Amino acid sequence: MLTFDEAAHAYRWNGLLVPSVTQILRPLYDFSAIHPAVLENKRQIGTAVHLTCELIDQGTLDAASISPEIAGYVVAYREFLQAKRPEWAMVEARHYNPSFQYAGTLDRAGDMDGPALLDVKTGPESAAIGVQLAAYQKAANLPPNTRRYSLHLRADGTYRLIEHTDRNDWPLFLSLLNLHNWKVKHA
Repeated sequence: MLTFDEAAHAYRWNGLLVPSVTQILRPLYDFSAIHPAVLENKRQIGTAVHLTCELIDQGTLDAASISPEIAGYVVAYREFLQAKRPEWAMVEARHYNPSFQYAGTLDRAGDMDGPALLDVKTGPESAAIGVQLAAYQKAANLPPNTRRYSLHLRADGTYRLIEHTDRNDWPLFLSLLNLHNWKVKHA
């Protein structure tokens, strides 16, 4: 059974701690040049936008609850929904991969002109997102023909949808997982 501790951002499978996709991908990101206050502000915006998009998808959003700071991102998400008309089978769904013993929470999976996996972003574009999506695809046991997308929402109310097609994303994730496991074993 998969459990998640929100405060610690920790996944457990049958009580045993397992690494998260975010932890495994850590070597691909370097935020050391960004002031911690700026990072924290961006993290809070991303969290608020994710929750708001989830409420939109569930049909439970109270429009009066949208803060002005995230209003543009919400407009962008609604524009995306209007343009693409996805049908989500999974929203903020947690998964565990028993073969490779890692866990993660995918943002959206369902139908968008065929099987699709989507990650909502409020930050910069990065090739590492393809690696993240490949990990979610395998953890959720989605079909091989699932198309992987990142949806970059912007404060100005615009968005950019990027398809991630690099066939090396999954092998790179496995390399990072092996590195993570090696570090844990030899710490």
